[in-house]
Amino acid sequence: MSEEDVRSVILGEIALLREEDGLPWRELQDSEPFASLDLDSLAFAVLIARLEAALGVDPYSAIEVEFPPQTIGGLIDDYRHGV
Repeated sequence: MSEEDVRSVILGEIALLREEDGLPWRELQDSEPFASLDLDSLAFAVLIARLEAALGVDPYSAIEVEFPPQTIGGLIDDYRHGV
């Protein structure tokens, strides 16, 4: 899977979660703080589970990875390195 494919999967799952939470769609920037997504901790857990199912990896099972990521780009990088 290419790095751009990983990015597309992650941004698509974030958009789906925001939609399910009744939040409006908006374009996301890699430098955007993860906290700005307005997703609660349950939604974040659902996101990680969905990404593990879609990408076949959970980068947060390794102790040396910062959790949670500070930015959307940080989340994408964590999965790029794990795939």
